[in-house]
Amino acid sequence: MTSSVTGTENLARGRFVRKVRAMKRPRTHRTHRSLRALGRVPALSVLALAFGWLAPAEAAAAVRALLVGVSAYDHLDGLDLRGPRNDVALLAAALVERGVDPGLITVLADGATGLDPAIATGRPTRAGIIAAMDRLAAAAGPGDTVIFYYSGHGSQSPDLDGDEGGGWDEILLPADVRGWSGRRAQVENALVDDELNDWARAVLATGAQFVGIVDSCHSGTAFRAFGPAGVARDVAPERLGVPGLPPEPAPATARREDAALPGSFVFLYAAQSDERAFEYPVGPAEDPASWHGEFTRALVAALTLAPGHSWTSLFAATTDGMRRDASGRPAQTPDAEGTGLDAPVVGAVEGTARRLRIAGATLAAGLLHGIDPGAVVAVYAGPAGGVPLGRARVVRAEATSAVLEPEAGLVLPDRAHAELVAPGEPPAFRLSAPRRADAADGHDYGPLLAALDAARGAADAVFDAAVYDLGLVLAEGQLVLTGPDGVVDPRGPGSSPRIAAAEAGELAGLIARAARVERLRRALALAERAAARSFTVFGPPVTVEIGREPRGTGGADCATAATGPIEPGIDPAARPLEHCDVLRLSLANGSSRAQDVTVLYVDRSFRVSVLWPLPGQGNRIEPGTRRTAALQLLNAEGIALEELIVIAVPAEAGRPRTDLAHLADDATARSAEASATGEFLAAATDPDRTGRSFATRPSAPDPITVYRTAVTVRAPEN
Repeated sequence: MTSSVTGTENLARGRFVRKVRAMKRPRTHRTHRSLRALGRVPALSVLALAFGWLAPAEAAAAVRALLVGVSAYDHLDGLDLRGPRNDVALLAAALVERGVDPGLITVLADGATGLDPAIATGRPTRAGIIAAMDRLAAAAGPGDTVIFYYSGHGSQSPDLDGDEGGGWDEILLPADVRGWSGRRAQVENALVDDELNDWARAVLATGAQFVGIVDSCHSGTAFRAFGPAGVARDVAPERLGVPGLPPEPAPATARREDAALPGSFVFLYAAQSDERAFEYPVGPAEDPASWHGEFTRALVAALTLAPGHSWTSLFAATTDGMRRDASGRPAQTPDAEGTGLDAPVVGAVEGTARRLRIAGATLAAGLLHGIDPGAVVAVYAGPAGGVPLGRARVVRAEATSAVLEPEAGLVLPDRAHAELVAPGEPPAFRLSAPRRADAADGHDYGPLLAALDAARGAADAVFDAAVYDLGLVLAEGQLVLTGPDGVVDPRGPGSSPRIAAAEAGELAGLIARAARVERLRRALALAERAAARSFTVFGPPVTVEIGREPRGTGGADCATAATGPIEPGIDPAARPLEHCDVLRLSLANGSSRAQDVTVLYVDRSFRVSVLWPLPGQGNRIEPGTRRTAALQLLNAEGIALEELIVIAVPAEAGRPRTDLAHLADDATARSAEASATGEFLAAATDPDRTGRSFATRPSAPDPITVYRTAVTVRAPEN
């Protein structure tokens, strides 16, 4: 764990993964056909037009939805999922909340509960799905919005008509799917992308718009996962008996022709084409109702906690809300593209972005939305405006709801609204039991296991958890750290953090820092939601431009590095950087208000440093002005996966600066500015809330905006 950073002028890194950004195109995989240029899509894959989001038109006549969730498989032993039946119920409730008529929603899922009685239901068999699709196409008309959603397993099947560049069709697996049929040369009862293409075009031909999302995967990835906390939503083709090589494609004359898509469309993906999509439990793992698809969970949280969204901002908010691996990257990376990304999302949530509904003593948000026991809400009579009636505390939280206990003097009305003003108890940081990648690798793991045992009494964490935040894998004589998916080296060989036996004494401190980083990430996401920033198409208030100044290897301390020409416009999340490189950073305030900006850097050892402002400097950026800084990168071995976090808070005249430097590890040397945002984040990252009191009465944080970029730093080649 030898990576570190040094500040050379002021600051730090990367073009940020912004709240509003240009969407990256899906990465291709050896058996996955990627999408073509916007407006030109091949005979549609499951992840193409059949699940393309078409932005709502200006006066949509009706919103019609078909939600499919396949948890139990009739003929596939050992492949059942727990989350899809919960996913469709969750999304159905979110659509109704946004104003969709429940009588126009169909849910096909075994065991889905809590549905509005007006919603039509059925089994998610192939025949049932196709019949529902036909009914949707027949009922659709000009101005309508047609929604298709699928949650379950995905796989691949040989392409028979030659329209697939990689030789494989992508398929969805209904409840009655069977294995490969050699006589029919297909996976029996699967839904093939070509069929979905024909249906989607039929819907579009009516003048209706098409909205869709798929929470499954088709990757065939070779990543090694050791006891992942979640369950992957893909079925390898060989598990279905699919031949290893696709048959000869049909003659070119029989192939489907590419065609430009009519109208506006957006494609959303639960994961990249070379990744897997996972489901995880939100509550107790032994409770089947706790499990949800990770992408669906984050998507619905974004849908229900903000009234106004463009598809771009919804996608960005969803990505920000997903679980992250040991390096701060989402454990699975959603993707999106389309011409309608800047259009508004269908429907709206009642009230304002910062207020949640209360019915009696029940809050209409829970663990899925970051509401934990101990959270404090201010209670209002209406969805906007007014003086708070008082405060209430969350005493119990379920996945989508929480029970409130009013403070003294408050009588909760039958109908009210709430703003989150203080976070709940930070959830425990969980580690997996150590697993050996190879029981016969010949290495002695005694020192690492002894250090791990010693850390049990020193680190504030839960060990040997079945569902975890940090996975522990013993491999090649080292302790490898993974994310919640249990995948080793997801970004290439050596990309997962490692601890050698010689570094075993640092293990307790590293676990403590990792726990703090996890709480920080969660606190920032929670503060964004509580602050009610309504995402817009106008972009973030502070934009970031990054340039790379190559320095050569320059030795271990970079003392002899030679300066090269600055390379502008780099993306450190996509482009690996080199030992001794300097990142030139430019922060520009394009908004109409001054912004107080704090920049934090998380290295591969989970150390959090303040990169800006430096001690004694101000951190306020006035409208129309730009601040610059630089950061030199050090990495002596392997690949360092690190993270840059920029936090912007609008400045208020007459109020002190919001300086969040106290969130870093060196907080003892810095003093926190008194602000609602600072108090909120300090509370949300505090593992021991016993006896904690706020400097003032708890109040909702300011409209905080958080930007992140991953940074990959390679060691010099020997």
